[in-house]
This record gives sequence, structure tokens and C-alpha cells, in this order.
Amino acid sequence: VGAGSAGIGVCESIVDCMEAEGMARHAAYDNFCILDDKGLLGSQRDSLTKQQVPYRRDDLEDGLDLEEVIRQVKPTILLGLSGAGGTFTENSLREMSK
Repeated sequence: VGAGSAGIGVCESIVDCMEAEGMARHAAYDNFCILDDKGLLGSQRDSLTKQQVPYRRDDLEDGLDLEEVIRQVKPTILLGLSGAGGTFTENSLREMSK
């Protein structure tokens, strides 16, 4: 969670490591679901920065909230890269634990 320059920078560092370990860069991007204050960065979003575009999800609806992304994707890691408090709610963490 956090689609600003710092959040994208952290994700780019992780993508670099995944690529160094042999994963194709485009495949590495597919492992991320990035959310901003409007929800998931999806393909319908037309206001993305050039740094955000590689993280846009074409397989999920734009604007999904965190709980719904967790339900659909079943991630194993959450990174809180935003200054917004209260993003990881009790419900989202319970959903994560399923």
C-alpha cells in the first residue's frame, strides 16, 4: 500500500532483485498489487505516473480496496509504504490470515 515515489522506489528495488535472480522483469511486476488512496492501480486508471504504469493490474478491477485485493489475490506479504494511518484494518489482517 503506497503508490507514491517512495513506495514505487521500494517496489522497484524488489523487482531488481527478482530480475537478478532470473525472473523476467515484466513477470516480476505481475507479483505486485499496489494501492493508493483510490484503491488498486488497475487498467482503467488513466492518471498513473510513468513509474506506476508497470504495476497496473489488467486482471483486477481498478480501485479495489485492500480487503478485496487480499480476498482475490491471497498475498503472502503486505508492505505499508504510505503515511496514511489505519490502512491495515483488523478485517484486512484477519482476511490475510485465512
